[in-house]
Amino acid sequence: MKPLIMKVFKSKGRVKVKLTPYDGGEGSKTIELDAFSDFLKDNRIPPLLPADNKSREQFPFQELLIDESFLINFLHVASSDIPEMRISSYGERVKKLPRTLKPLLELFLKDPKDEVLKDFIAFFLDQSSNEEAWEDTLAKRLTKLPVSEKDEEVPNIDLIKSVRMTFSEGGLLEDIFEGFEFRQEQLFTAMEIAENIIERQGLMIEAGTGTGKSLAYLVPVAYYSVRTGKHAVISTKTRTLQDQLLRKDIPVLKQLPGLQSLTATVLKGRERYICLKKFMELLEESSYIDNNISKILLGILFWSILTETGDLDEILIPSQLRKELGADKYSCNRQLCPFYERCPYFIARENATRADLIITNHALLFSEAAIRLKDGESIDNEVSGILLPDFELLIIDEAHELENSITEAMSFRITPYENAQLLRSSMQVLKNSLIQLRNHHDRAFLEKVWKRSKELIGKIEGTLRQLVIVFGGDMHGETTRIQGNSLKSLVDTLTELDNLLKNFRSLFTQVSRMIEEISEEEPLRKLHILENELRAALTSIDDFQQNVEGFLEENTEKRVFFTRKEPKNGGVYLAILSSPVESDRLMERTFPNVPMKIFISATLWVHSKGSDGFNYARRVLGLPKNFHAVRLGSSFDYSQQLKFFVVKDMDEYSPGNHEYLDGASRLIKTALSIVKGGSMVLFTSYSDMKYVYTKLSEELAHLDLKMQRPLDSPTAIIEEHLGSSNSVIFGVRTFWEGIDLPGEHLKLLILFKLPFDRPDDPLINARVKHFGPRNFMEGLNKYYYPKMITAFRQGLGRLLRTKEDRGVVIVFDRRIVDARRVYSRKLLGSLPPEMAVEVAPGRKIIAALRKLKREKWL
Repeated sequence: MKPLIMKVFKSKGRVKVKLTPYDGGEGSKTIELDAFSDFLKDNRIPPLLPADNKSREQFPFQELLIDESFLINFLHVASSDIPEMRISSYGERVKKLPRTLKPLLELFLKDPKDEVLKDFIAFFLDQSSNEEAWEDTLAKRLTKLPVSEKDEEVPNIDLIKSVRMTFSEGGLLEDIFEGFEFRQEQLFTAMEIAENIIERQGLMIEAGTGTGKSLAYLVPVAYYSVRTGKHAVISTKTRTLQDQLLRKDIPVLKQLPGLQSLTATVLKGRERYICLKKFMELLEESSYIDNNISKILLGILFWSILTETGDLDEILIPSQLRKELGADKYSCNRQLCPFYERCPYFIARENATRADLIITNHALLFSEAAIRLKDGESIDNEVSGILLPDFELLIIDEAHELENSITEAMSFRITPYENAQLLRSSMQVLKNSLIQLRNHHDRAFLEKVWKRSKELIGKIEGTLRQLVIVFGGDMHGETTRIQGNSLKSLVDTLTELDNLLKNFRSLFTQVSRMIEEISEEEPLRKLHILENELRAALTSIDDFQQNVEGFLEENTEKRVFFTRKEPKNGGVYLAILSSPVESDRLMERTFPNVPMKIFISATLWVHSKGSDGFNYARRVLGLPKNFHAVRLGSSFDYSQQLKFFVVKDMDEYSPGNHEYLDGASRLIKTALSIVKGGSMVLFTSYSDMKYVYTKLSEELAHLDLKMQRPLDSPTAIIEEHLGSSNSVIFGVRTFWEGIDLPGEHLKLLILFKLPFDRPDDPLINARVKHFGPRNFMEGLNKYYYPKMITAFRQGLGRLLRTKEDRGVVIVFDRRIVDARRVYSRKLLGSLPPEMAVEVAPGRKIIAALRKLKREKWL
């Protein structure tokens, strides 16, 4: 049945519903809303799409509306305000699917509330000209880059001239972008990068917010790669930014002269790509799966036919399902896999060897660096896991994040609670496997295997309990360092645990092979399910064992061992971690044969008398003292766009200081009552944030307060915030950077205190000592204070994102203007000179806020 556009409107005092064919055809109807129930008794209504949000909200028969969230997610269609265009775009995507999918609609859309969605999809499937078997169309549209032939004929490109022509006033970008504004800082950034590429040397560059730095580095890098025929690697902080570069910026580059043949690809970790073999096996079990999951599986099926990447980040699905469907090295047998020729992961790897530009993320970059540091530069793709081809040019965006990225990639962790759960589920899989093997193998042998497995698991669980008793019962604060005799005890315990895990893994692997053997003889569904479960369990066991062995590596004096309290499932559980202290030395040894490493960020410079301000960045990145560095300004006019207040009459901050907490709460309440939505309050302590939120949540009930909880997704909070004009975010450290809220979405930023890391954090403490070998104060000045200043500048950068933005920042921590403190002078000196800092009592700041609101400046 042809879908209809539904519009609710009022006419002559009566609420009516107008139904119009989406394609403008005949058959429009107008029915009074009160009479709609009677109309439904005599008519079967086709799928309905609301004309606008008001129609959606006022229409009482929600079950007749098309599930657009499903279509947008799995058909990968951008939403539109024009309903006719929305239906047409959904329809065009469905018509690309094979008609042979139609019988599956009944199997997978089992819930009666999905009848409308089923009718909608069926209507357009009937118009599809694709008659292929749907199984043959999975991942058929994946992009495969051609083998490069650029070695035969390399274009003659003048890099400096090309960059200048692109970014100058009246340049090429003005022809491509309607409304493009020339930005001097963008031109300077691109020119600096181009000059350093020509000189074949590294560069560190600070380019302020609003510079347009993505295009500034992409253009010279693209011209370099096309001119030389060599790969260039671009590493970003997030996978989201990876996708943005490929989909938004690369198409712009290809419109520039000489770059029409440019090829680029995104490369992520193996687990981000769908494993088609796993997916097909899961589809076979769909009759046993609940209605919600079967609907999602149908959506994934549509997506897997239409996708050009096989990248699971393109769609929103439950995390557990993502884990089940993601590729992994343990369950991959490419020689026997029927989908190897169209495997998204292997195609992504192949594309990386053929692309000019490879866009990756810091997590993958440093995971690979960890492998290379451990195994050397021997490139054996299957054994060592190295994914990136040889390259000479590396661009690292958001370079201020590198210390965290390399620390995470090269740390090991043991979580006894989760590890014990893993072992119990593994034992259940093992038990089910042994039951299936009873008719194929000697029962006495199988009983011995089961008995030995139970013995090993009992000992492993006993060892995990011992770890909790020894290291979890006496935790002071959030983290506690393990050293001296405690460290020796930990190493001894983990050595025993490693041996037990090796023995258990050996038994587990043996049973897994036995199941594979009988599965070849009797290809039963339940055996295939068991094989998948065994492989998944083996992957988890191997990860567990690798983390245990990481604690036992040599050079323990260069690592810090500590415990941490982590919230999980309503409780607080123990995590034991081992992290590298000398992250700078690891950075120094990372990709040593790459001559052109270019580090770029909006926050690399820290004011320092007698130096160029980049000593801290060079220090933590393991770069030589003479490494070339440049600081460029911002395109923002801070004197006109930003009001910066520091509260003069606050108590001095200290943990648990209720006078500070209560005074800040009163000011936050008044400020938010004035500005309302489009506000954010940033904390460094979850307990501080919870105290203030609890105190204000009832009094500010008219506002949509969103508090970041330990397991909350920042992305989900941001999406909700963008959809509400009344939203206020209470966030901790993950919201201090990487959050983009332009315009009305962020007008008021309140910084509760200076973002110092906890000085008693074992890793921070160890690094302070590492960077200050002579005394602790040296470490504070060289590492601890600059780290805080960088974090503060990142937080401040949330407020202004475009030249049109205006906003107010209020800092409660008056230590920022205490001239007696070294870090205060450094911090204020690190701010743009035109950024005026006004120190005033709270009541005067509130009065200024009211004035700005009255004058509609805010």
